[in-house]
Amino acid sequence: MNRSLVWMCLLSLFAVTATCDSLVAAELVETTIVVERMCESCSKSIVGQLKKSADVADASASLETKTYTIRPAKDKKLSPRLMWETVEKAGEKPVQLNGPSGKFNKKPKS
Repeated sequence: MNRSLVWMCLLSLFAVTATCDSLVAAELVETTIVVERMCESCSKSIVGQLKKSADVADASASLETKTYTIRPAKDKKLSPRLMWETVEKAGEKPVQLNGPSGKFNKKPKS
């Protein structure tokens, strides 16, 4: 087999593996919260409340999917209960939370 072909195959395998690893890592650290209803002004307020946490690097909202996406700060782990309660206290009703700690359809215990 041609030596350059072997190197091309190895480099391609490395690139695919690195891409998959980074996608899996990104999926595992974000937390998403689905709510019953969402309006634009409320979502902006809730995103602001979520961003106030020292453990949160970024938060965003999708009106189309009624979902908040929260990304933790570097080397921080988000508390599912704290994120759920933050959305609740801001006036929305969470119906589902998905994150590294699991999937919850009611307020998490921790």
